[in-house]
Parts: sequence; C-alpha cells; structure tokens
Amino acid sequence: MPQISIVSLRSRLRDGGIYGRRPAKKNFLTDVRKAERLRFAQEHIHYTTEFWRKVIWSDEKTFSTNGYNAQWVHRLPGGRHEPSNLSRSRHSTRKTINVWGCATYHGPGVLHRIRGRLNMHSYMDILIDQMVPFARDTFPLPDNEDPLLREHPEHRQQYRFFMHDGLVSVEI
Repeated sequence: MPQISIVSLRSRLRDGGIYGRRPAKKNFLTDVRKAERLRFAQEHIHYTTEFWRKVIWSDEKTFSTNGYNAQWVHRLPGGRHEPSNLSRSRHSTRKTINVWGCATYHGPGVLHRIRGRLNMHSYMDILIDQMVPFARDTFPLPDNEDPLLREHPEHRQQYRFFMHDGLVSVEI
C-alpha cells in the first residue's frame, strides 16, 4: 500500500469539502430522558400562552474550568451535529461553581450560587429563599382589603407551586 503524507491527506480532504474543526459539545440524552421530554411536550401542547406566562423555569448547573486539550474532527459542511463529529461534554473538578437559576416568559430571574451539596433540604431552602420572593415580585397577588379575608386567612389567595422536570407553575 502506498504511503501518503499528512499534508497530502489534509489537502485531499479539503478538496472534497472536508475541513478540520473542533467537535461540537453536546450532552447526550438517554432514551428514557428523550421519552420523558416527548411525553411532557405532548401533555402540555394545548396549554395557552396565558398559562406559560405564569410559569417559572428553573434548573441547576455546574460550571467548571477544564484543561483538556483541544480535539479536532474532519467533517463535511452541515455535519456539525452528526454523532461521529461530537465530543461528549466533560466536567472538571479543578474549579467549579454550582448555581440555581430561573426564568419566566417575561425574562431572566434569579441566579443563586449553591454552596455545598444540593439535596432535598437545600433545594427546598432555595425555593423558599429565592423562588418565593421572585414569584411574589413577578406574579404579585392582588391587594385585597376585604376584612372577611383578614379574619379568615384560609380564604386568602395563595401561591401554589407545581413542579415537574424543572417546571414550576404558579397558580394564584
């Protein structure tokens, strides 16, 4: 078999429209997560814009520095997200910051730094200390001076949070 130099190989690849590029990074979804997302979309497809205006989306994210060497792939134009051209996202433990954030139809909300491990108790603390004040500011309850409501607080309107895969719907 004849030998070919690296320079000649790259030249022939470029002649064929295949250029060296860094692979796109993508978090791979499992089949279970894909099915869950599809089910969520199908269950909520008929919800009105008015409903979505009262939704607070939230998520947690770890940002980290990493010192990985750059990777390269050779691909055709338009093939950026083909599985063979992807690099799995990697997380470094060198320097990290964990955050919880939220957003609504109306724009970005709170960004909160998570210190320590996130568990059920610390997540509930975030909801109480961050989400509730944000919800009160974003979706204010009507001022109601009805003395009956002051005497019978069980009739007072309240916020109700519905959580499903990062979706928190506020009902007042």
